[in-house]
Amino acid sequence: MPAIPDLSAATAPAQVTAEAAGPGQGSGRRGPRRGRGGRPPTRPAAQRVARAQRLPPGTQGLPVNHWSVTIAVRGGDVPSGWADRAASWGVSFCEKYAMSFELGGRIRRLHLQGCIQIRSNRDEAYAAVLVKHLKTYIPILPGAGGTVSFVPFGDTQTWSGMLGYVQKDAGQGHYELRTHAISDAELAEGRMTYNTLRLDYEEGKIALAKTSLFKVLYREWYTQLRPLDVEVDRLLLWMLQTGRYTPSSTWITTPNGSGINFDQARAMWKVCREPETIDLSTVHNLFFHDRFKRRGTRVY
Repeated sequence: MPAIPDLSAATAPAQVTAEAAGPGQGSGRRGPRRGRGGRPPTRPAAQRVARAQRLPPGTQGLPVNHWSVTIAVRGGDVPSGWADRAASWGVSFCEKYAMSFELGGRIRRLHLQGCIQIRSNRDEAYAAVLVKHLKTYIPILPGAGGTVSFVPFGDTQTWSGMLGYVQKDAGQGHYELRTHAISDAELAEGRMTYNTLRLDYEEGKIALAKTSLFKVLYREWYTQLRPLDVEVDRLLLWMLQTGRYTPSSTWITTPNGSGINFDQARAMWKVCREPETIDLSTVHNLFFHDRFKRRGTRVY
């Protein structure tokens, strides 16, 4: 059987011609250096990167990196079973893991928000590796509408601050926190850090404005308390104490630059700082101040 000729040189005819012509002839360009078998030598750095991208999350030898994680369902709420499986994934692959349910967006859909420390690379390509790894583990099947995102911590993000962020809905009915390798002291420090960094008291809350107050009240009553007969002041009290709602500044804004009413300002200040400690007198002073003053009624 005749020998099969080597046609590897045919893949770059221009380079072969230039080299065959010798120095100073043809195009004058030299082809790439070639190793064994006629292939360009592999660069050690590129080889290491390619190999690291193939390593699964949590592999010893990969660096520990910090990621924020979001799991959501398009047009729906995340099932509790997904939270359980995600927590199991955290125990199996993460150095540290914290994730909780939170309500987000105008339609208030339940999703999972978390932060992790995991052995991984820290780039966009490896973020896709993490997404596929977690989706496969849960599993989130095609057609389920599930979305998973991994975003590396930014320059201003800290582990303690993110731990506080995932606890911001504590005390609300939907709140469930799952952790791995995180102490109670770390969680407490996270809450303190988050409260220190949060500069906008309305952040993450629904602002109660005068123009839309009763729309929001009705929605809360209809979805949470119906058919109970609840007075409007007590409903406001409960809503504010959850931390999900906060009054907008329209309640203390005065026309023509006149001074703010002190009782209203004091009530507003208390709701901003410590909503869980307010009582009916705070609600009356802030939302129904004029009515009670006209009646001469002592606010309780």
